[in-house]
Amino acid sequence: MRLFVALILTGIVAIIQGNSPDCPFAPAPTCNSTVTYYQENGQCNNIDNGFAGSADSSYERFLMAMKPGGDGAIPYKNYFGNILPSPREVSKTIFPCDSGNESKRTSLFTIFGTLLKFDMFQTSRESTDAQCCESCLGIVVNATTDPRIINGCNNCMSYKKPILQYDVNCTGGEIQGNNDVTHVIDASFMYSTPDYSGTLSNGKFDLTGGFLSKTDDKFSGVSDPINENPLVMALYHIFLREHNNLVDKMTAFGQVNPLEAAKKLMIGILQHITYYEYLPLLIGENLSAGAYDDKLLPMISNSFSVAYELALASMSRENVQTSDGKKKLNEMLNNATLVDTETELKGIITGMLNEAGLYINSAVPCSFRDNCKYSDIVSVLTQDSRFFSITPYMVWIALLNGTTVGDFPDLLFHDNLEITKLSNLYKYVYDIDFLSGAFTETVANDKPAGPTLLLLLRSQFALLQNADRFFFENSNVFDDKQLQEIKKVTMANLLCRNIDSLGTVKTNAFDMNSGDISCSQLPEIDFCKYNGHDAKWTPYQTLPGICLRLKIQVRRCQADKPKLCPCIGSPFLISSCLNQMTTPEVQVMYQYVAIKMGIDPISLANEENYGVLVERALYLMEQMQ
Repeated sequence: MRLFVALILTGIVAIIQGNSPDCPFAPAPTCNSTVTYYQENGQCNNIDNGFAGSADSSYERFLMAMKPGGDGAIPYKNYFGNILPSPREVSKTIFPCDSGNESKRTSLFTIFGTLLKFDMFQTSRESTDAQCCESCLGIVVNATTDPRIINGCNNCMSYKKPILQYDVNCTGGEIQGNNDVTHVIDASFMYSTPDYSGTLSNGKFDLTGGFLSKTDDKFSGVSDPINENPLVMALYHIFLREHNNLVDKMTAFGQVNPLEAAKKLMIGILQHITYYEYLPLLIGENLSAGAYDDKLLPMISNSFSVAYELALASMSRENVQTSDGKKKLNEMLNNATLVDTETELKGIITGMLNEAGLYINSAVPCSFRDNCKYSDIVSVLTQDSRFFSITPYMVWIALLNGTTVGDFPDLLFHDNLEITKLSNLYKYVYDIDFLSGAFTETVANDKPAGPTLLLLLRSQFALLQNADRFFFENSNVFDDKQLQEIKKVTMANLLCRNIDSLGTVKTNAFDMNSGDISCSQLPEIDFCKYNGHDAKWTPYQTLPGICLRLKIQVRRCQADKPKLCPCIGSPFLISSCLNQMTTPEVQVMYQYVAIKMGIDPISLANEENYGVLVERALYLMEQMQ
């Protein structure tokens, strides 16, 4: 066992090296610093490696690949050629059904994470199902007592193989998964295919009545994975509406390209919500701010793609709250009519705000796993992890956690129950699949997941932050004033701005323990400051002439867009003439009169006429008595 770990540590377990003439990532695109923000295809984020993190590019690895050894049935053998349990057996034995163990996070937290997944990765797959045979990748369901068989399902589960690809450096052979979308957090689920293929008019999404148009039971122009879930589509529409609002604002402020200005701000808002609201709850800590490092590549790893998707599945509820009461989620899928009115959208969003999601653990809802309409996600992701040649669990804990494992009792992060389940299923400890080991680790009371999974999640999001040249907090992306305005925006803001008659919301929309706040109390973006149109007052000046009963000073508003960005406050300041007695009550009266004069047409029309202003001030004082 120690020899095996030593082999891994010294890198003797290697992948085929050398460039390939048929690699799609050669030659690389020519990039330069004139590309100053995200391109739709994601290229040139990294100037030296233009394909890194782009759409339709390969995943990366945190650890080296370990392909199945021996010959024969590839899906069910480990690196040494030992036969592994079938993915469906792994699912049934290691991953129980939904435990209903509620977390401290809202269901909206889970659905936001799902929408974020579509932004970060969608694994490229073949269009036809794999067959089931001794050397095929189809997932066999062969036990007569298997719930899927009892439910009348086929004994060969639907499984579309991931498309394998070279890495972006054209080395290592075709062993990487491929990502259909851009890897970075750039709101690609709204702005680029394959997720949105509809058209924008004047930079805005066509939301007649607040919703995309429908074709039968689907929203038009939206990819099937996003379209499938009405809960995801409810949140999706919140972001579409926000985009349209931002386009209107940018148009009003005379932006040359309102669409691009709105997209840039929308991406900044999404990144802020992700890193300041979502991520602290996902990993249990605030991710420290890093600095851009051009030696890092902004790419999703194979291991993160399977682990994050399984984490989302484990947090999902089988029954959800809607405007029509509780419904089974698996009976709501692929039905856009459940979220095509304001009442339905509001009902789904408020339901997600008020219901807790579940903890990240090995318990995954069986209403999908055992339903003939769907594949078992645990089986599919286990098969993916093997097809991606993701290293087994014991290598992860040896390298990342510094823990050497020789046999099942050496699993320090597992309790006896989980060790027993693993040892009954796997013949050797080094056979344990990455997902099986990571998702059965004991979770400390103050942590949201086990140590290995948390380390992977933290590492991936840190990489996306530090390797992304256009991350919103990097220099030269937004200026300081713009950043201040972006950081006012929370998920609660987006809900309040884009749902009719939503009077209150949780201050942190992802936290079940968060208190409610009135929408009117939430801070809003100051678009005057964001667009560089600050209005400011000149210093007060005393009007010429002999002081008659009242001293009146006037200031003037300096604003290049006075209608959109007026100065706040009154231009007048009133005090007593020199040597006149005054009292605190009189001073308060002066302040009140100055405010009244600031909205009084006669006063505003005579800002230079001291005599008229004194008469007007005295008149307003009399009206107060």
